[in-house]
Amino acid sequence: MNTMWRTLLAVLALAWCLGQAAAEDLFQVQQYYADTPLLQRQLPTLVATAQRAVADRYLPFYPEQRSAGLRPFLSVIVLEESRLAVIQASRPDGLEEQVNLYWADLAELEALLPPVLFSLWARQHGLADHWRTEPPQASFEVSLHALSPLLAPGLQLQQPIATIAPAPGGGIFAAGLGYVASLDSALQLRATWQPDATDPSLFFYYMTTSATGTLYSMTSSGQGWLLRRGAEGFERFSGIQPLPPAITAAPTGDLVYYDYTAQNFIKISGRRRVPFQLAGTPPLVAMAYTFDDDGAFWLYDNVAGMVKTYAPDGQLLAAVRLLAGPDAPDSWLRLHLRGTDLILSGQHGLAAYDRHGLPLWRLPPPAPQADPLMTASILSSAVDNQGALYVLLSTGLTVTRFDDDRTRSLVDEALAERMARLIGFNAAVRAEPEDEAAYVARLAYIQAAGLGAMELSFRAALGDAFPANRANQVRLTELLRQIDRDRVLTEAARVYGPLRDLGVESARAAFQAAMRNFERYLAGNPSDNEVRQDMLALQEAFRSREDGASVRPPQHFQLEARLGPVFPAFMARYRVVPIGQVVVTNPGPLPLNGLSLEFFIKDFMDFPLTIDYDGTIAPGGRVELAVRPVFNRSLLELRETTGVVAAITAVAITGQGDAVGQLRQDLDILSRTALTWEDSAALAAFITPNDDAVVAFAHAAITSGAPPLFGRNFSRAFALVSALGARGLVYIEDPQTPFSAVGGRAMLDTVRLPRTTLQSGAGDCDDTTALLASCLEAAGVPTAIVTTPGHVMLAFAADGPPSGSGRYQSAVFGSIEQAGRYWIPLETTVLTRGFAEAWRIGWQTIQQAGTELELVSLEVARAEYPALPLAGSPSLPPLPSAEAYRSLAGNALTALSGNWLSPLAQTIERAATGRPRAIVLNDLAMRQNQFGQLDAAIASLRRALGEDPLYDALHANLVMLLNRTGREAEARQQLALAIQRLPGSANLQRLQARLGPTADDSAGTRLVDLNTQVGNPQLGQATTATEVGSRASAANSEPELLWSEGN
Repeated sequence: MNTMWRTLLAVLALAWCLGQAAAEDLFQVQQYYADTPLLQRQLPTLVATAQRAVADRYLPFYPEQRSAGLRPFLSVIVLEESRLAVIQASRPDGLEEQVNLYWADLAELEALLPPVLFSLWARQHGLADHWRTEPPQASFEVSLHALSPLLAPGLQLQQPIATIAPAPGGGIFAAGLGYVASLDSALQLRATWQPDATDPSLFFYYMTTSATGTLYSMTSSGQGWLLRRGAEGFERFSGIQPLPPAITAAPTGDLVYYDYTAQNFIKISGRRRVPFQLAGTPPLVAMAYTFDDDGAFWLYDNVAGMVKTYAPDGQLLAAVRLLAGPDAPDSWLRLHLRGTDLILSGQHGLAAYDRHGLPLWRLPPPAPQADPLMTASILSSAVDNQGALYVLLSTGLTVTRFDDDRTRSLVDEALAERMARLIGFNAAVRAEPEDEAAYVARLAYIQAAGLGAMELSFRAALGDAFPANRANQVRLTELLRQIDRDRVLTEAARVYGPLRDLGVESARAAFQAAMRNFERYLAGNPSDNEVRQDMLALQEAFRSREDGASVRPPQHFQLEARLGPVFPAFMARYRVVPIGQVVVTNPGPLPLNGLSLEFFIKDFMDFPLTIDYDGTIAPGGRVELAVRPVFNRSLLELRETTGVVAAITAVAITGQGDAVGQLRQDLDILSRTALTWEDSAALAAFITPNDDAVVAFAHAAITSGAPPLFGRNFSRAFALVSALGARGLVYIEDPQTPFSAVGGRAMLDTVRLPRTTLQSGAGDCDDTTALLASCLEAAGVPTAIVTTPGHVMLAFAADGPPSGSGRYQSAVFGSIEQAGRYWIPLETTVLTRGFAEAWRIGWQTIQQAGTELELVSLEVARAEYPALPLAGSPSLPPLPSAEAYRSLAGNALTALSGNWLSPLAQTIERAATGRPRAIVLNDLAMRQNQFGQLDAAIASLRRALGEDPLYDALHANLVMLLNRTGREAEARQQLALAIQRLPGSANLQRLQARLGPTADDSAGTRLVDLNTQVGNPQLGQATTATEVGSRASAANSEPELLWSEGN
């Protein structure tokens, strides 16, 4: 639904640009008032312009309300002295709403009036009377209180408060007294940190995560702490005073916060603090704000009730006024972007709105799923990079994950199955909160699923709710004992390193603490002989070190890693093609069997990669194991080369017990835009037809009324090239690594993501090729990557051979034949010169390349290089201006028609009368139809019938063109006349069968199927021709026009 909304918005916005929407008065304006004569004169024009914008941008999505005929009364008062606009809408039945809008200048007032007027219109038409979608459902849950033995084992204080922030790769960071923890997507513990060893009760009251995965944290005294991705511990950064309500991180890594004393935003860049100036009226209060992936700043204006979007330089880009649904909370503390949804959270609940500001769903303060009878308020919330919503509740410091169909579709099948099962179990408990059996059944599943942190949390809650449940108490005691046991053994294991490397005195304090832990644990568990043996082994090692002996574990085998740099663009490819090998060598006297190796890169893999080798490694032998890691989406957040450490551990069996090997290997993860051109097909990884911004732009372009040309693919390619060119997509060579220098070589190149190129409007040949290919694929047009020496460009699949129904043979505009398929080459660096020039120069480049040409279809390339799995982007694509689009498309049509249409027109008078001239006129009509000149084509066919009234192709073509232009009655009359004259014509009989009934009511007779879908149905993101009013796309379902035989 979200992607559909996004597509429709772009479609209608482009239709507005092309002048296809009609203006209308949505309100009955009862009063205009301004406190200056100049503004009084300007006000009617301002309101009329805003009403047209509402009609064009919003109303096509609400045809039922639009056709209801309700025109609410409107009163507009604008005071220049106080910079206040008071806008009131009302209905005769008494429904009334008033908006107070502050503005700094007329430009801001013009920008804010359309969303305000739409919100008033929507309220008056009942669009905010109910929440329109179901909220996400609770799945995984943990209690930070219950997890205290794991998170802060040495702290005896009760955990009073906590906060959360999204973690890279999915999941969250959670902070409480003395600890910060990383929890994965299933809320299982990944890692813990003690930020400051000298202050065991240090607490972060606010945290935020940057696009590069750095966690920025702030204490209640304004101290700043950060945890860099992959770092072992926290580090300090300069504090913030006065204490702000929130902090957020830009994609550049700069921090932004609101200084309420200066009533302005401040940006921290390095050690410098500079004002972050936002255009327009400065907010009086700012609590909820964030950045999106493209660097746009989103702010919830509490006073205006609006979400405003600003460019990185502070210019206002867009605004939306939120229409509160029934029982909506009235104060918001956090703003989250989730695809096209705006999610706001406050102490008393959460709510989601669409990008028009209409209510989607609401969550009241949810009770903990562990015990739904408990009450709670919301302390914090977060949305991770997969769109999952996490809510931190006050009761038990409970963190609950909420999921819907979208988030379940983004995880693996096993995790999605767990989500679905837990959602069902939680619903059963909420339905019968006094039924102990429902709690027990849920816990049985949680235990079987191996969700240890969740089991501990839920068993603690069950013990409080049903203290007589003996089995639960036994299991809870066992879990706590196991946690204590693991901690004792872990802390003991940490003594060996300092003892071995630094000596007895450096390790003495840790040794004594470990021994105290052993004694305390064994006092309660005297029968645990394994722990007792570990205690004795540590004592022996310490005594041996005191006597001067070395403490070194035996090296049973050797590990060597041969790993190349990691390209984020190939993260899906690495599941098949390894990033390198680990060489295992057996230097000992005994053979190794049952080798099991684990490979893990912290933060960039959710789970270690396990490689099992079933063979035997003889003494002195070696084996190479391919490493195919499964990376998470954190890889796609890197904008620079990042050094990481791969942890490699291995265990094998010898005749004398287990043998172990460990290795920590440095390697580089490159920028997400990095690529080498050793294989041209690698560009396929950057072709992203499922990207929201690309889909929205592509579907907007193909509904712009492009001519049929030589087939569906040609028409859509023409529309997309025209839209991109009119948008201003210009060629700028990569200053660091131009393709002309690296093409076909192993040097690193930079390829921008298509969404980035679309937003910036510039790129080199690989950038523009990836963008145009993404748009074409999103529109259902197959593409291919074409490389020549020092250059890359694109080709799209023609609808057939040049001699087929499209008949596009030409010396100037050619095609490439490969395995019976024909490809149209396009030079993507000249899109601002239009489709004809892109095709002509592309074909010229192909001819010059000769045999030094490589063409790889995307279908073939995808087998080796899957597309980047990008997260959704809430940013709308930039759309071309109406004038630029019409000019560029018109010039391209002139150039194309000059090649195919003009020669035919010149031969008409030279053709003999009768059938010969009718043939030329028929083919002229075919060409005129291809170039969108339907009235001219109909005139040519009527003239041809005057030359030869018994030529059935003329009658059939005329009927189809009349029908295509909406003249159904005339088409039926023409068909009846044709059948009367030529009763034996197979062409006319087939056409009559397609037309169907011939009664006066023409509802069922039109050939055009107005519900034909446009776009790629496999994407699930198509719109309908009815919704966007596109006859050109709908006409794809018609029978083909008939060329003259033998011509």
